[in-house]
Amino acid sequence: MLINIAGQHCMSSLEITFFRAFVMWLFTLGVMVRQWRVALARGEDTTLGAVLFGRPENRRLLWARGIIVSFALVCVIYALTHMALGDASVLVFTAPIFTALFARILIKEPLGAVDYSAMLLSIVGVVLVAKPPFIFGGSGERVLDDGCPDDGTTAEDDEDSSSAAGAIAAVIALMGAMGSGFSNVILRKLKNENSMVAVQYMAMC
Repeated sequence: MLINIAGQHCMSSLEITFFRAFVMWLFTLGVMVRQWRVALARGEDTTLGAVLFGRPENRRLLWARGIIVSFALVCVIYALTHMALGDASVLVFTAPIFTALFARILIKEPLGAVDYSAMLLSIVGVVLVAKPPFIFGGSGERVLDDGCPDDGTTAEDDEDSSSAAGAIAAVIALMGAMGSGFSNVILRKLKNENSMVAVQYMAMC
């Protein structure tokens, strides 16, 4: 909701992503420095770099996940600032579908009939929300008026572009959901890593 409000005040998706990540980085940095001090007090032989950047064998996956999550976050914020909040939320929260599919493909987690049925129902819900013009006709997805200064386009131009803008916003929302789903599978591979390390890489990227 706050992201949606920020978008209506003419902040771009990248600006919102930057400030969100910066606050997250400050928080995680403080927590991890405290963890390092606690480890030293216990007599553990560790360095601040090891605490901040994680196990050397995990760093490639950590960087990959950080980049993917950052991309997904930009997509999600774009959707939340350019679509009706309820519509954007429905599309973004299809991430569990992609998590299950990527987990099945990449790490061979089993899926049953109930899982596939739930995915199918979710896809039907996405179609009903996105209302693609080639099925429903009309202009498709609702796009928000951001209230920012006009660029000189006429009302007819705005009407002509609303269908394309709605389709783009819906696709970007689904791309964000896909990125989130894929990052969850990578996180499963990092189950031996400190969770705060994974959060920090997400903030740094």
